[in-house]
Amino acid sequence: MRLGIMLLLLLSFPLAAEMPLAWDNRNIVRSNENGITVRPAGEGAAIVEFRTGEPWPHIVLKPKKGSSWDLSRFREISFDVENLSRNRQCEIEFNAGMWSGGYLGTAILRPGEKRTFRYRLNHGTGAGFSPLFQASFMPQGFTGGRNVDTSKLKTLQLISSFPLYCKYRLSNIRLIGERPRQLTEAEFFPFIDRYGQNMHADWPEKVKSDNDLRNLQKDELATLKPRIAAWNRYGGWADGPRLKSTGFFRVEKYRGKWYFVDPEGCLFFSRGVNDVAPWGFIDKRGRERCFEAPDELGTDGSHIYWENIGKKYAKELDSWPDIQYRRLDSWGFNTVGNWSDMRFYRNARLPYTLNLPFPKCPSLDGIPDVYSVEFERGMENLLKADYAFVIGDPMCIGVFLGNEFRFGDNTAIARRVLKSAPEQPARKKFLAELQEKYRTIEVLNRQWGSDFASWEALRPVEGRGAEADLRQFSIAFVERLLVMSKEAVKRHSPDTLYLGTRLMNDDYFQAWINRLSARYCDVVSYNLYPLGFERFKPNGLPDVPVLITESTVGHGTRGTFGSITNPGVEPGARNRALARQLESAFSHPQIVGIHHFKFTDQVLTGRWDGENYGFGLVDITDTPYRDFLETNRAASEQLYSFRNGAGVFLNLP
Repeated sequence: MRLGIMLLLLLSFPLAAEMPLAWDNRNIVRSNENGITVRPAGEGAAIVEFRTGEPWPHIVLKPKKGSSWDLSRFREISFDVENLSRNRQCEIEFNAGMWSGGYLGTAILRPGEKRTFRYRLNHGTGAGFSPLFQASFMPQGFTGGRNVDTSKLKTLQLISSFPLYCKYRLSNIRLIGERPRQLTEAEFFPFIDRYGQNMHADWPEKVKSDNDLRNLQKDELATLKPRIAAWNRYGGWADGPRLKSTGFFRVEKYRGKWYFVDPEGCLFFSRGVNDVAPWGFIDKRGRERCFEAPDELGTDGSHIYWENIGKKYAKELDSWPDIQYRRLDSWGFNTVGNWSDMRFYRNARLPYTLNLPFPKCPSLDGIPDVYSVEFERGMENLLKADYAFVIGDPMCIGVFLGNEFRFGDNTAIARRVLKSAPEQPARKKFLAELQEKYRTIEVLNRQWGSDFASWEALRPVEGRGAEADLRQFSIAFVERLLVMSKEAVKRHSPDTLYLGTRLMNDDYFQAWINRLSARYCDVVSYNLYPLGFERFKPNGLPDVPVLITESTVGHGTRGTFGSITNPGVEPGARNRALARQLESAFSHPQIVGIHHFKFTDQVLTGRWDGENYGFGLVDITDTPYRDFLETNRAASEQLYSFRNGAGVFLNLP
């Protein structure tokens, strides 16, 4: 009888606060057995060492017993990590399952640092009804996005981005807290209030009335600071050395590190923000049940951030750009980045970078066909009409043409061309070159090891026989793209820097595109999303200046469903991660700037491609993440002195 009562009492208590996760530290899968070593380091611990430059090296943890873990009752998962390197940062991406499908978060540590990281589990089972949308991150209990079936989780994957070398001790993996009760359908709908916020979450800054919006604005405006005293009107280092002044931005290597040099001749490091704009469309079509006030969203939906600032600024809405300039000065930013409202480019009061659109022309998977007549004609007058204001503008740091093309390996463009339609200009060009070289299809077949009946039948083939031709055409295609882009800029505005095509992860490891970009771009640009840039070293890239044109530090607060580069749920985690990221970027000899993506959080139900990340400087109601921005300001105050070797960078607890 007494035993039965004890069991009943035990079962009536909530889940234990913590429970160790049993994993097999003697059977860890490695993506590269030569470049990665793992050895047990006591019960539930292992020492992992990477000596490899391969893309996305990783290890995979498996259960100690059975084929899967059941994590479905728990709220969070926690890892203890110690960076065993004395002089290198350590960065780890944690995934529930394989790759980013079950992304949990990212850890970054200074040399010798030991810290506990906690991430919210993304439960993908239990709701039993549709939330009426699909996005990158979904509410707890719904299928899709980064949610996984946590009741039958077979693996945990740990990826080390761009490591070259890192060594860490992993231990004390444990499950924390009880998973919140799953809401019923009647309880879940609606879940988005009239301000675009999550109705099922609460936080101190949550807006509950129009008066809250106005009071938050009044309070914020009273606390805004002036521009950093050591900066000149461009955001360059007024207290630093003076180099040659040209009246425009240029680049120069100074004491072993690359810099922009501003129009006054001051050293300039571009700390920018992308998408400073009042957008954020929230689509209500077929989702009316999701919203507290669907009738306020128009016929199809609305730009909810625009609606919020309309209520916040009221009759002073036209002053929104002016206040953003004050904010950026106060928060420690000196550049308006890509995708921003055109008002920040025309008659600019801060330096800016701008993406110029390619002319309308035939394309290959989104890459303009550089052999089309429309491309050639359009590039002749690229800076006229809508973008003539760029010509001779000293506030323009430089311009991009193109964004995240995913060029692939040095035969990929030619393979795309061979798959294209007969009328594709690039295909006609490639076939003409092959016909001139081989004369007959029979000769080409002998070289390629193929059996095409005619030139018109040409398609991509495997094997080494065709590689030289595919490589030659691919490289010539991209070289023409870069050359014509640079010429189009310099033809009308010779002092404007050409910043390239904003390369991304896929091309970071492609030596051929990195070399071509270095040859023709004044500054090579990359959109990359690690938390640290200490190990930044793209394959084949020589010693040239580099601009990180998109990067971020995410969060999962204020009712958002998740984010990339999420540093965890511990208090201060986002601030520490930002400090680590900026420390690594500020000290890197090739990096001349890093731009945060983006100004606002994305809408809960996702933009056109489903992205609904929490990574803004402000939330959807225009309320700033103040502690994060105070950290950015403190970092920027140290920017130039630290980059030039003075002092210790922010050391946040």
